[in-house]
Amino acid sequence: MLEKYKNEINWVIRIIVAIMFIFGAWAKSGDAIYLFEKQLADVGFDWCIVPYASRIIIAFELFLGIALLQIHYLKRIIIPLTVLMLIAFCIHLGIIIYETGGMDGNCGCFGKSMPMSPLSAFIKNIITLAMLAWLFKQYKERRRIKLWIPALILLASGIITFLYIRPTNYCCFCPGGELPTSVAPTQLIPGPSFDTSTAVTTTPTPEAPKTVIKSTTGTPEKQPGKQGTLTVTGTPQQTITPVTPPVQQGPAPKTSVFSRYHTFSKGVTTNLDEGVKVVCMFNLECDHCMATCKEMGELGKTMSMPAYLICWSEPGNDPTVYQPLAAIFFKTAGTEYPYTVVGPETFFPLLGSAPSPPRVVVLHNGNIIADWDSNSFSKEKLKEVLTTAGVK
Repeated sequence: MLEKYKNEINWVIRIIVAIMFIFGAWAKSGDAIYLFEKQLADVGFDWCIVPYASRIIIAFELFLGIALLQIHYLKRIIIPLTVLMLIAFCIHLGIIIYETGGMDGNCGCFGKSMPMSPLSAFIKNIITLAMLAWLFKQYKERRRIKLWIPALILLASGIITFLYIRPTNYCCFCPGGELPTSVAPTQLIPGPSFDTSTAVTTTPTPEAPKTVIKSTTGTPEKQPGKQGTLTVTGTPQQTITPVTPPVQQGPAPKTSVFSRYHTFSKGVTTNLDEGVKVVCMFNLECDHCMATCKEMGELGKTMSMPAYLICWSEPGNDPTVYQPLAAIFFKTAGTEYPYTVVGPETFFPLLGSAPSPPRVVVLHNGNIIADWDSNSFSKEKLKEVLTTAGVK
């Protein structure tokens, strides 16, 4: 039965896989490119390489999708390359599934147009590999084939991709750039560190003022005109002098990756590397970010909240665009903090190890003492860290 419709089945497989690859390449373009680039940075790509690696991958996806619809070197080159790319994706997804369970988040295969969990994407790729195995086994290559046709498709795919999705300059976050590369919290902490799973390590509580007793000679005599002042004559007497213990100033100052941000909304200016600061990376249209901001506001009713927001506005960073979004964001969160809006080329590197916004960082003199993403943040952990750092 299948043998009878072998040619039709082959074409159906080719069309399905081709559409999948072409749609995947298109879906990663536009604003979704920044999320894809963040995923590449998370697997170890340098931020200076990320813009080019992302576009090369997208161009290759586009090439394979188009090349599956033509006949030249289909069995010798195109199908094997498609299989190898899917295997590479499966290995990456397998690692994510092993580390996180694979049920949460968007794998990024189809950008934001069709969000898929890592597990769903892994299953989809396995089914696609089975379809390509059938195609490879059943397809018979023609004798007269021309290499220049797939080569031309590859060249055209690369040119179209790089012209349509211009590379972003992230080099200010690379070694030798304008800003230091964001690193893991444990690398920034010179002294005691905070385990963000339990939130804090204890810091010695300041002791009550001690007294030092100095021995002198004599008996107290009241001096005229100086009420309450004693002078000593004759027999031994003791004088009590209070000694105040030194105030703990926190870790030694460092320059953080957030040091360049001084000016925030409503004319607020501050040095984020001075004292204790809560720095948040929020997408103004992100529900998780709004929920995190709301929790911070609830905590702020019982203690000081030195929070400053570095935000990304997906429609653009023009004030006429992001100010209405910010108004909706803070109204939904039920609280408002000083904020600034940056472009995606700055925002996504600042997410650090967080796979997506929000990211909440507690700085003490420029040192990261706590760092949470959407899954690990809680207001209880934040309260413990701030309390230990001396915030009341």
